[in-house]
Amino acid sequence: MKKIKIDLDFLFNVLFPLFAAFTISMTLPSFTPYYNSLIKLVRVPPVIFPIVWTVLYILMGYVGYQLSKNNDEYGERIYYLQLLLNLLWSPAFFGLKSPVLGLIIILILLGLVLWLFIYMRKKCYKLANLLIPYILWLFFATFLNVSLAILN
Repeated sequence: MKKIKIDLDFLFNVLFPLFAAFTISMTLPSFTPYYNSLIKLVRVPPVIFPIVWTVLYILMGYVGYQLSKNNDEYGERIYYLQLLLNLLWSPAFFGLKSPVLGLIIILILLGLVLWLFIYMRKKCYKLANLLIPYILWLFFATFLNVSLAILN
């Protein structure tokens, strides 16, 4: 019988962002009434957000795993800092009901992810490209956040 080797670092890096985001979402009161009360420039079905974020957190986790595996301490610091800001956005926007604070956080987050992308492109082109869907989504999320901050 063949033994299956489980890479705990891989599991941690892929599951940690998912678990952290899930935990934060469970600690916040239901944000649906607040979100529904906002004036929106663009209507996005709320079911889209958890699906997209799940895929993005898995991709991010894999990037984090590769940074860890390659002992890239600088890349890991940027990665975990952007992850922290990512996780702080929901409590700021929904918990504090502050689109402006959410906007400040997401702009810094977007800058950090772009910085990580540029840094990683020099080291591993293919790995950096895994951040492209995240960057595109962050641009879209930033657009939504800007419109919500202006309209509300």
